[in-house]
Amino acid sequence: MTRRYEIVYIFDSALDEKQVDTALNRHQALLKPDGEDEFIIETNHWGRRTLAYPIGKSEVGYYVVVNLKTTGDKMGEFERSIKLDESIIRHLIVLNEGEIPVPIPPADADHDRDDDDGPRRRFSRDSRDRATSVKPATEAQPATEDAPVTEAQPATEDAPVTETQPATEDTPATESKSASESEPAEAARESTE
Repeated sequence: MTRRYEIVYIFDSALDEKQVDTALNRHQALLKPDGEDEFIIETNHWGRRTLAYPIGKSEVGYYVVVNLKTTGDKMGEFERSIKLDESIIRHLIVLNEGEIPVPIPPADADHDRDDDDGPRRRFSRDSRDRATSVKPATEAQPATEDAPVTEAQPATEDAPVTETQPATEDTPATESKSASESEPAEAARESTE
């Protein structure tokens, strides 16, 4: 079965175009499938280009890209031949399985994209509520005659933790000192005992 391949060659930059064509014909003759004359689809000579990094002592290479159809059993001998040829600095063989699929944009693209940050994740309302809701450590209970209504507030540097004492008939409701103010007093009491 014939398949499409794309082969990129990087030849030594000291070779001229005739020498490159001679080497291409010699190597591509190994890829000719039985009974087919037109197996080369396209040959592009990119010419001399600077390499991204030096390969051996070469800093410039002559690039050629070839698209062709051949059978897979011919590739082994072809690769061995390329590796033995000292005029080829590097090569790359890619199996071309057709056109690259183009992604289809979603129908409701306005809901999926944020202006600057790219696509957003979608969550159901329940999972989003569970992820963002914060349950307090203690829940407020309804007020009774015995217990006054209090709200739990987190401690911050600006607002220290305070405790509220319930009001009785004899004494009104008062706030005790903040946690940072009451610690030295407690330490002083413990040291005197």
